Amino acid sequence: MVGILTWDRREREMPWARTLTSRLAADEEVAPHRHDFAELLWVLAGSVVHRPLDAPAEDLTPGAARFLRPGDGHGLAAGGDGAVLVSASLAGPLFAELQARYAGSPGWPWPAQGPARPMQLGPATIEALQGAVAGLPRSGQERVDAEWFVAVVMRALRRPPERSAVPRWLEQALRDLPTAEGLQEGLPGLVRRCGRDPATVSRAVRRHFGCTTSALVLRARIEHAGQALRLDGSPILDVAMACGFKDLGHFYRAFRAHYGTTPRAWREAAVGG
Repeated sequence: MVGILTWDRREREMPWARTLTSRLAADEEVAPHRHDFAELLWVLAGSVVHRPLDAPAEDLTPGAARFLRPGDGHGLAAGGDGAVLVSASLAGPLFAELQARYAGSPGWPWPAQGPARPMQLGPATIEALQGAVAGLPRSGQERVDAEWFVAVVMRALRRPPERSAVPRWLEQALRDLPTAEGLQEGLPGLVRRCGRDPATVSRAVRRHFGCTTSALVLRARIEHAGQALRLDGSPILDVAMACGFKDLGHFYRAFRAHYGTTPRAWREAAVGG
């Protein structure tokens, strides 16, 4: 039986657009479902088998992106090394208005009818999308925030195809970054897993992700903390420590810079405040 996911209108802090970065364990599955909202998802690391309800299954690797409209359905299964996915959702009524306005325009990825065109994102495009995810307010969100987010996504998707691919050694090292061990080890652990000298790793990260290696590690820690705060009731200090932060003040500053709110407010918004 196929489940149906509906837009939770009780989520008052994020009524128009929501994003989520999630890690699937090796061979973990997401049951087939449909939803009444639009979704954009892309693979950040690892691999997944994507199972559209109305099309053949397909293997997705880092950079692969798919676009689902309200009413579309799919299921997912992580590969043997697990996967890190990013998804962005738009409320159905907002999507309908934007679809009427932008369908057929460059950068608008959802088709008016028929299957969406598969898309492979390059590193610069992924970095732009990650920036949009980071900039979307998680509390006190207004419609203009969601429309800004969509505009950034459309501009990012209008980029010309990128030829260079993330080196396999860096891709493999990044798969372990969102794990408990990877977050604790931080930058030294990432460099060690790359099997390259720090300067080589730094150049590769800046070239393919447009940021420093430390910023990449910090973002992974903050996004993991954001998920943990919404999934369990552990004390904020314990969450910060588990994500590799040694100083609580640093954690609070980094969290606010990324999510635009405090860890406590972020957790309370998820509970339904």
